[in-house]
Amino acid sequence: MAGLDHIRTDGRPDPENGFLDTPMGLSRLEAWALNAVRRWGPLGLTVRASIAAVLGSVLISVAVMIVIVGPGATMISPGLVLSSAVPTIVAPPVIAVIVRLIARLDATGQELVSAATTDPLTGVFNRRGFFDGFDATEIAEGPLAVAIVDVDDFKQLNDRFGHPKGDAILRHLATLLVEHAEEEGVVARLGGDEFVLVAPSDAIRRLHTREILTSAAVAYSATVGKADLGDDGLQAALATADAELYRHKSNRRRGRTDD
Repeated sequence: MAGLDHIRTDGRPDPENGFLDTPMGLSRLEAWALNAVRRWGPLGLTVRASIAAVLGSVLISVAVMIVIVGPGATMISPGLVLSSAVPTIVAPPVIAVIVRLIARLDATGQELVSAATTDPLTGVFNRRGFFDGFDATEIAEGPLAVAIVDVDDFKQLNDRFGHPKGDAILRHLATLLVEHAEEEGVVARLGGDEFVLVAPSDAIRRLHTREILTSAAVAYSATVGKADLGDDGLQAALATADAELYRHKSNRRRGRTDD
């Protein structure tokens, strides 16, 4: 299926299976060759294509001999042997080079897709990967919800402990969200210190509106805004979760608590 079918079971992008599953801008033959490499591997496709080339050459040669000599011909001419021997010798190496080139181009394309859709710091989806490929039907059966998670006072943490510690906090939070999602959820870094988690409603409800965490001996907290993913779609759910997140932050600044 299309959509976020390039997520692994741990909620992170999978560079081995991404947006190139349905190649764009390729002819049917080119798409077939690409999918054949993925299905059988370079060696498997080379063997199959070489056998097909040899058998095809033999059949064509036999057909030509029957036409020229007649259907009663029983003698195999040197030309028939030669016409069968040439593809036997030439086809496998030529096909092997072509198949290897297809495999390398495919691997390069998958790496480019992974780089374009994955956050390099945390390893989860980036904004583009999340929004471009989102399809709720690919995540889990049953009701879903979204959570927007924002590190509290992240700039102050960076200023106080340095950017390496700040990066460690972001990686730590991303890992915790992936673990929380278990096998049914998608995690993305929308930008800066803001993450989104789409998962079954039960998993989202288990998140507190403020999570107290520790990474690399640095204590920090993260505020969570939640919303059900309903018929209004992803954007509406994100807007509701974002409004709840900032309501929690505002209440906390005023000395109020939410949970």
